[in-house]
Amino acid sequence: MMEGFDNDWVYSGNRRFVTYTNLDPGKYTFKVKGSNNDGIWNEKGTSIAIIISPPMWRTWWFIILVTLFVGGLITTIIYLKVKNLLGIERFRAKLAADLHDNIGASLTEISILSEVISKKIKSADKVYR
Repeated sequence: MMEGFDNDWVYSGNRRFVTYTNLDPGKYTFKVKGSNNDGIWNEKGTSIAIIISPPMWRTWWFIILVTLFVGGLITTIIYLKVKNLLGIERFRAKLAADLHDNIGASLTEISILSEVISKKIKSADKVYR
């Protein structure tokens, strides 16, 4: 009998071994009663404590480590995404400022040249009149 798994005694005949499969992790007590060749049973029997540990992936520390790893991975992905978006935004701002400066300089140059041409036209008109 495996206390915690079997409710009753299991007769195994002449076999000197027993097989249990699909035991959940936990503590069990394996109890054995035997008989001699005359069929006289030992009613007291003997027992042994058995502890079945869970597989590594079902332990609390593994679950915590995986949770921390996944959380760190998600945090890193979000951090890199935000950093990339901020870099794009900085590039856009710099490009807008450069375009503004170039357009402003071009307009100033056009304004100055138009004034120069306007003054030359006025002075040429005065000469020809």
